[in-house]
Amino acid sequence: MTLLPAAKAEARVTFDLDSNVLWIDGSTSTESWRRIKEVLDENKPKYIMMEGPGGSFYAGLAIGDLIKGYHVVITGKCVSSCAISAMSASEVSFLNEAALLFHGPFIPTVPITVTLEEYSSFIVGGWIDLVVYMNKNGVSPSFVRFLSSNTSTCKLAVVQTQEELDMLKEDKYPNLTYADYCQQ
Repeated sequence: MTLLPAAKAEARVTFDLDSNVLWIDGSTSTESWRRIKEVLDENKPKYIMMEGPGGSFYAGLAIGDLIKGYHVVITGKCVSSCAISAMSASEVSFLNEAALLFHGPFIPTVPITVTLEEYSSFIVGGWIDLVVYMNKNGVSPSFVRFLSSNTSTCKLAVVQTQEELDMLKEDKYPNLTYADYCQQ
């Protein structure tokens, strides 16, 4: 197996030249986006294997734009921004106990120097960006409403099959299981 070197430990991105598979594992970050872009600028992988704990929301949207149209295989837990990235794939497959785990917005602690207007703009802007991203990837904006109503940063909606993912995209909400991610 011939592997190109990974970027940083927290953002492992490797391309296997022999099998023509891109592996993305670790935190979603600007660094992982850069490495994925480098690989995809020079290669067209047959599959993209993904898992990760989440990370930067906006890096997740940008990674989703890069992997749009590829067949993504979820190899483990693909949480938060990792799951959001996978929504742009043309097809998503799941290995064994693999799952996409979605949650509502993460509301960070803000310094007291930030005004309420600035903070509100930040939160609303993130929601709008998520709705636009989902819509351009064929996902109804009501999925975002579903996330805000049924999940939190600890209570994550678990999607483990392409059928469940397709139902979410069609505004049909299957009986999803939920994971208490704060306890893991």
